[in-house]
Amino acid sequence: PYSRQEFESFAGPMAQPAQATAPVQPVAPPPQPVVQTRQAQVVDPKAARNVRNNNPGNLKIESANKWNGRSANPSETTFETFKSPEYGARAFNIVVGKNLAATNNFEEFVNRYASEKSEKDYYIANGKLMPHLQNYANNLAKKLGLKDSVTSYPKGMDRMTLLKEIIRNEGNKDSLSYFTDDVLAKGIGMK
Repeated sequence: PYSRQEFESFAGPMAQPAQATAPVQPVAPPPQPVVQTRQAQVVDPKAARNVRNNNPGNLKIESANKWNGRSANPSETTFETFKSPEYGARAFNIVVGKNLAATNNFEEFVNRYASEKSEKDYYIANGKLMPHLQNYANNLAKKLGLKDSVTSYPKGMDRMTLLKEIIRNEGNKDSLSYFTDDVLAKGIGMK
């Protein structure tokens, strides 16, 4: 039950009570706010895979991960599919954070985040990334103002800049028009 003041705060002023002949039905409390996500939309089948799957970082399917917003996609057997780009951004931000915490520089980050087993084996055997992965690490370092990919992460690193550069490397520059700053911010803000 609500006091008259509580009721009027969300329903508006009440008229003076009249003699009611029918019982008064209780009013439900206002709904809790939720983060609005994009509705499912048709995406160009020629779009980058991260766009088609609402998965900005091309996160791989891992049975241990039970992501919120995960969507079944029988045609995709390698990368997760999410029901909206915001859910994909949420998972992406979590994975990037865990990989940053486990590494010291972008060379280590790319080896951990983006490498297949054979590429990790190459890194262990040769002490360096394969050329395409080295390019990826260099792109991240350059975007964040570092001289090279083995320089330690800068203090106060701009997370949004890093996320966007990973998205560009995982997809292409057009992926950034789908995974906008607003989409990323909403995804990062989701619980």
